[in-house]
Amino acid sequence: MIQVRDQMKKVLITGANSYIGTSFEKYLQSFGEEYSVDTVDMTDSSWREKDFSGYDAVFHVAGIAHRKETEKNAELYYKVNRDLAADCAAKAKSDGVKQFVFLSSMSVYGLNSGYIDSDTLPNPKTNYGKSKLQAESALMKSESADFAVAVLRPPMIYGKGCRGNYNTLKKIALKSPPAKRRIIRKGHPRNIRHPTITNIPITKRVTGAEPPLGLNS
Repeated sequence: MIQVRDQMKKVLITGANSYIGTSFEKYLQSFGEEYSVDTVDMTDSSWREKDFSGYDAVFHVAGIAHRKETEKNAELYYKVNRDLAADCAAKAKSDGVKQFVFLSSMSVYGLNSGYIDSDTLPNPKTNYGKSKLQAESALMKSESADFAVAVLRPPMIYGKGCRGNYNTLKKIALKSPPAKRRIIRKGHPRNIRHPTITNIPITKRVTGAEPPLGLNS
């Protein structure tokens, strides 16, 4: 992995007000002056005018998720989750950014049950999963000796203010009998992650450095 310089690391997060992006921004801010973090809104084309050259890394979290898929919005998934990611990476590379981290998803595996390990092959079933996998392929082709690309496939992420399926699971659990509730609570810990836990591997990928001790819990 490309190592960034020892002085303050400058990180650009794409996608304003995203749950994971906001959580990661707050996490890096907890390190004081070790990191400088900016965000950029990707909802219009104005981001293309922004100068990326001053950043050590770009963390691309902009995308479409948590909405019902229909025939009408199918194309939008590929336009945003795939094409926008590729365009952003191309600009980052052109502007001299050394590290590009793409937030993908475990949806690329297309599994509703069972286990996922290093031998599990992607087989997405939804436009969300397919668009994320196609984005991964496009981004890896842009990797070079001076431009490192990292792909993260996190499971369901939960926490205060989170969106998506976790809130539905929480409601089911709270309505269940105590015995069954214990089973749901036990579950499979690798299938969900709290933002604090997720931020640790993201920090390693984005900055090329281990988070300081004492801030990992």
